[in-house]
Amino acid sequence: MNHGEVIADYIKLINFIENNGGGIFIDPTDPKLTKEAKEKYIDKQQLGQETVDELLKVYEECSVRFNLRYHEEVRWKSASGKSIVPYLWLQMKYADFKNRKESISVFVEKISETSAAIRVSLDIKNDNSDKAEMVQYHKHLEIPLDKEANLVYVAGNNDLGRPEIINEMTAATLATKEKVQISKYIELDEYDNNQAIESELFKSIHALLPYYDHVLGIRRDEWWPSLETYLPKITANQWEVFLKKDCIKYPKTIKMLKAMLELGGACTCKRLGTYFSESPSSFISRGSNLGKRAAAEFNVPLYQDDKGKEWLFVIPFQGKHTEDGLYAWKLREELKEALKNMDLSEFEETDKEKKSMFDKNTILYGPPGTGKTYNSINYAVAIIEGKTIREVQSEDYGLVKSRYENYKNLGQIAFTTFHQSYGYEEFIEGIKPNLNGENDEGLEYSIEPGVFKSFCNKAAVSLSVNDKDDLGLNKNPVVWKVSLERTYDNPTRTECLENNHIRIGWDEYGADVVEDMDYYCGGKNELNAFINRMRIGDIVFSCYSATTIDAIGVVTGEYEWHDEYERYKRVRPVKWLVKGVYEEITDLNAGKNMTLSSVYKLRVNASDALKLVEKHIADDEDVDQNQKNYVFIIDEINRGNISKIFGELITLIEDTKRDGELEAASAILPYSGETFSVPNNVYILGTMNTADRSISLLDTALRRRFNFIEMMPNSNVLRDMGIETISINGVELNVANMLDAINERIKFLFDREHTIGHAFFTGLASDSSIEKLASIFEKNDIPLLQEYFYEDYQKIQLVLGDNAKVDDNLKFVVDNRIKLKELFMGSVEDIVDEQEVKYEINYDAFLNVNAYKTIANNV
Repeated sequence: MNHGEVIADYIKLINFIENNGGGIFIDPTDPKLTKEAKEKYIDKQQLGQETVDELLKVYEECSVRFNLRYHEEVRWKSASGKSIVPYLWLQMKYADFKNRKESISVFVEKISETSAAIRVSLDIKNDNSDKAEMVQYHKHLEIPLDKEANLVYVAGNNDLGRPEIINEMTAATLATKEKVQISKYIELDEYDNNQAIESELFKSIHALLPYYDHVLGIRRDEWWPSLETYLPKITANQWEVFLKKDCIKYPKTIKMLKAMLELGGACTCKRLGTYFSESPSSFISRGSNLGKRAAAEFNVPLYQDDKGKEWLFVIPFQGKHTEDGLYAWKLREELKEALKNMDLSEFEETDKEKKSMFDKNTILYGPPGTGKTYNSINYAVAIIEGKTIREVQSEDYGLVKSRYENYKNLGQIAFTTFHQSYGYEEFIEGIKPNLNGENDEGLEYSIEPGVFKSFCNKAAVSLSVNDKDDLGLNKNPVVWKVSLERTYDNPTRTECLENNHIRIGWDEYGADVVEDMDYYCGGKNELNAFINRMRIGDIVFSCYSATTIDAIGVVTGEYEWHDEYERYKRVRPVKWLVKGVYEEITDLNAGKNMTLSSVYKLRVNASDALKLVEKHIADDEDVDQNQKNYVFIIDEINRGNISKIFGELITLIEDTKRDGELEAASAILPYSGETFSVPNNVYILGTMNTADRSISLLDTALRRRFNFIEMMPNSNVLRDMGIETISINGVELNVANMLDAINERIKFLFDREHTIGHAFFTGLASDSSIEKLASIFEKNDIPLLQEYFYEDYQKIQLVLGDNAKVDDNLKFVVDNRIKLKELFMGSVEDIVDEQEVKYEINYDAFLNVNAYKTIANNV
């Protein structure tokens, strides 16, 4: 919940009881009512239902915050329907104790004839309660009163008159009272706004929970489920025999158990994630799947909670909440004994598991023509296949290139080129205009993901679900909130979950929704989202409360109209991935509660949605994280404005800030509001031409976060390719020595970052003709030298050895003396500085092998 936001309108609740509590109510359908009276009671009826809905919002929050996941019916009118209740009463309980009469209750009641207040209380519904129940209830008196929370003792109840505060509690006082509650009053005189009321309300409920636990006999340090409640009855010997077979197919699971044993037999999944440098969610899956396999092996009964949900992890483990808000697992004693008896020495982490061979962010840098782009293919394939770069470089390049293209088609490799106008909108996300309507007359704007965000989402999805699960997701799935009739359990929700679809209403408009329709009952945005914007392959969350969902599905079909339903006739087919999950999603939704709108796009990204699926799925195979690596190649990375392209997300690409790491970080994207992080299996591979910019001039933020691999001219590549020496018209030319000579001269005259790359000459392997060599010099080498030396042709002559050539026909750059008197008329010495020579490219020399032979002595 964001600062300034409140769950409910508490002042509205108080005003309802102050103005209406105990008043008469008449059914608006009574034919005896006048028109004015009918409208009056319709208004009261609507206000009463709105008031109950408002109070139930408190329950929704408490179900998540305090695990009070059951409530009794809340009424705004009496059982007879002839009056409005004198007070509102919300009874909340732990789901496992819903049949007990004790509750954490929120009352909205009158404290005088003209004013009302909110009272939070540890209560018992004592109609027909027997003496033993009241003795058990009053055990809350065994715990001293928490006066710091301003709790007070209260006697009596609303049915017998207003409860009275007891200033001093003694045994004698108790003997005269039928029921003594612990309460906290929240009055408007002291708490005069909704935010102050809500803060005090939840503080009070939190303060009452220890008393509620004590009365119910709950000990918070106990492991769940208790041995008395559930015992799988698998012996240590049985576990040992089972694990010796199981570890062959599921080695990661036995490694997890070994780690838990080494960590004392109990730990959280977050601790395991740190231990193995993996996402904690992968261990949730392994634990549940281990339980499922053990249940099948030993035919043990499964443990079910009060909602009928089966829990698999409780077969090998017991669990409990820790003080820091996490959840810990403890090895069952029989399993622990089995692990101690086994030789687990072979289950050590391999070097590959401990550390990847490649850094997450790498830049290949060097002068032009050194094979940076060429080698980016080798590096990408090596990263994806888990091989060393030498292993891949030793293979046939054609086969490597073929595998590269295949990975690219599968979406494991993406390629982009930075340039000066490249920005955040292309890379991360941006708002883009789209024409709509039959004549493309309307203009609307949509938030579109950039290439890097889309790539990360795809990589994150691969981490969450195995390839064998064809979930039917589209390329960039959107996550939608859908209300199935209303919150909590209802017939429409049950029918939708059973029949694999979602349904919404506004049936009065008919099956076809046209552009110029009068939306007299509202719903324009919801219908547009449901019918037009929602795509096959998108993800839907079934809204259970303002903060929780109960099912996750994938849209599998287009909009349909089903007239056989009495209500909610608009249908979209859905494949439900998980049902009955009851997950709190506020944090995933950028800290926002879900609103009353039936259908709209959430701020949840697909990868986070599928992590929830992974958490609850228990397949026959381990749902271990898919360790497929993804490579995002950025060509010419130094030519882009890094701060403009990455924005505030530059931090997220750091190794330690990746999703799943101990220091994992995320950011709220400015346009979509989605939470974004960079998955741990995404490798960024950049290429950088040092002729454009030196590393020392790179953006500091970029330089600090990347590992740099230098790629300099290497004439040995030509020697290895068999083109060290080529024969042209019977003349032997040592190309490797020629390249070395040229580059040594460039280093002396300029620097090593502006040399000539060997890759320009590799084409000679398939075509060693003079024409091919001429093309290399004319189209690559000479233009680079002109750029390097700013057309200082004297230095270019020095590089190419033209200064030592006697025969002008062998010079690549020739110099001709300029005669100003022949060029201009009259005297021009005072106007034009006399230049003795002009320089020209001698294109004939490119086709003369001796021009190359005379570049250096050993060529």
